[in-house]
Amino acid sequence: MLDIGDISQPVESDYRYELIQSLYFQNQWKDDEDDEEFEDNKNIYLQELNLFKDFLHKGEKIRIWYSDAPYSRCGLYWLCSLLENIDNEKYIVKLPEYFVLKDGIASYENWNEASEEHFLECLAYEKKLAKQDILYFARQ
Repeated sequence: MLDIGDISQPVESDYRYELIQSLYFQNQWKDDEDDEEFEDNKNIYLQELNLFKDFLHKGEKIRIWYSDAPYSRCGLYWLCSLLENIDNEKYIVKLPEYFVLKDGIASYENWNEASEEHFLECLAYEKKLAKQDILYFARQ
């Protein structure tokens, strides 16, 4: 949900947490159990983010899958701001506008809609992410 609210706020900030919580519980009754579940999910997310940062600092190769969906673009920009001072090999794969099929054309808004075959097909379009690209994306 990086395309919602003040995108200059850090993803692990209280601002982001409260914004997502307000959207999640919008027009719903909320009880202590919901708060606990939401807090658990926040903690899992923060653990995953820390694991990813550890992964980066170990020098692992990175592949970023993105599309033109606003949340995906914002995610790419945010991620590039994390990668500015990381020397790992970095690659990006952009979701094509459409796929030509035997019997027509398939078009997807985001990677969640794409089939496994299309993921594999798109690896051929993988592009090495240069330092200049990272700096450009991080400044968007």
